[in-house]
Amino acid sequence: MTELRLENVSVEREGRRILDNISTRFAAGEFVALLGANGAGKSTLVRTALGIINSINGKASIDNVDSRKLSAREKALKVAYLPQARSLSWPLTVADTVTLGRYAHGVRLG
Repeated sequence: MTELRLENVSVEREGRRILDNISTRFAAGEFVALLGANGAGKSTLVRTALGIINSINGKASIDNVDSRKLSAREKALKVAYLPQARSLSWPLTVADTVTLGRYAHGVRLG
């Protein structure tokens, strides 16, 4: 099971501090809801944890490995990520869509 961890992470975009010294852990098998107003940094937090966005300080890791150093394939074996989108072009549930990303690697959710 996979653990995501952020340790003292700060992120700036266009000169604005989006995340400021955030530390948190998402435990394996845990379901988490990130709540907040538009622009509060929810998507930035997830994208930083996955190594999609670089932080200006701190560390983001997946199973104690720097998430920026993992290849896309290595990340896909550990994490299913469905970015925010307006609509999908096929009639699948969110759960079905996330499961598809894992299916190619023979990894089942849960």
